[in-house]
Amino acid sequence: FEDELLQKVEKPARYTGAEHNVVIKDPSAVDLRLALCYPDLYEVGMCHVGLQILQHIANLRDDTFCERVFYPQQDAVDLLRSEGIALGTLETGDPLSCFDVLGVTLQHELTYTTVLSVLELGGIPLLAAERGDDHPLVLGGGPCVCNPEPVAPFFDAFVIGDGEEALGEVLDAVKSSRNGGREAILDAVAAVDGVYVPARHDPATYEIRKRVVQNLDAAEYPTRPLV
Repeated sequence: FEDELLQKVEKPARYTGAEHNVVIKDPSAVDLRLALCYPDLYEVGMCHVGLQILQHIANLRDDTFCERVFYPQQDAVDLLRSEGIALGTLETGDPLSCFDVLGVTLQHELTYTTVLSVLELGGIPLLAAERGDDHPLVLGGGPCVCNPEPVAPFFDAFVIGDGEEALGEVLDAVKSSRNGGREAILDAVAAVDGVYVPARHDPATYEIRKRVVQNLDAAEYPTRPLV
């Protein structure tokens, strides 16, 4: 949001991304741009420690800039639509459509419709089958993906289980295959252990092994949390 638009919404601090300890990188100096989405209000999403852990892990990589996006309050949604502004991230404000990967956490079923609004506002086709080489890989994770089929048409891939280790492997797969276009990316991501790709796996016969972090003591954890 530009400064003049912030004056038109309730609780404008939700949309500024001006917290202490926020990580900012030069988007032109990295190979991969990742947007992590909690499909609810900022106040709800920032209470989810898992989001901060995954952002911390991704930003430890020199080749990746990981940003955050939350679902705006209705007054801000109306303003985005009336002004013709695409939903962007807190860190740079860039539209979601320009990222390489959009990671969405599915914590409970009530956010499913909000996910669709995030895609629409961000300029990303709702259906995975309608996305092309210029669209981000839409990646789902969280407890609800133990049964991903209700939302499978809208996601390109799902991480089943813990994402701390799997996220980096997905990013590596995207980076190594994207010169071959979207189909090559889907093939590469489908080969990652614990990842379900609806366009590559038959839901009647597939068997995906859940990812589990075996050693929590050795797992990365943010020591400078966002405040």
